[in-house]
Amino acid sequence: MKCSRRILLNALAAVSTLLLVATCVHWVRSYRLTDQLKLTRAMGRAPQKWGCECTIDFCAGEMGVTVWGEHAASRIPAAANWSVHSYRFSAPPTTFWGRRGFTPLHHDVDPGKMWQYWIYLPVWLPVLLTLILPAVTVVAWLTRKRAKEGHCNFCGYDVRATPERCPECGNKFSA
Repeated sequence: MKCSRRILLNALAAVSTLLLVATCVHWVRSYRLTDQLKLTRAMGRAPQKWGCECTIDFCAGEMGVTVWGEHAASRIPAAANWSVHSYRFSAPPTTFWGRRGFTPLHHDVDPGKMWQYWIYLPVWLPVLLTLILPAVTVVAWLTRKRAKEGHCNFCGYDVRATPERCPECGNKFSA
């Protein structure tokens, strides 16, 4: 059980490290270009057909996520459509939080036709969040005691003379 947990933790740490590297690359790149990854998809059947679009933007040190939907979306293709764009654009932040890298969640509604949600965060926040798991894994790996053969797994005391119980900590050994 411990081995499978360790393998899962190491796999998650590896994925988190890849996300960390990708986020750092986009963070540095965002000061020169705006990168946008977009998924567009139509869902449902007529007359309840609606479309959805999700974008992730990196611009001027910020990461933005936008999701919008449109009812009766005839202009959106039925199959999922991925697109990637890079362009030069940087809108100056106008609010107190915007100048610090945060743009609060907005909700614009055109009743019965369109809805939209978006949030912008400074890129250092996802960098810190993706750094946590690899850091914990590295610290655990560096501080892990490796029990030697004939030594107590708990305290490391030499138990070759008393193989059923550790005289130092009292830990019992199973046969």
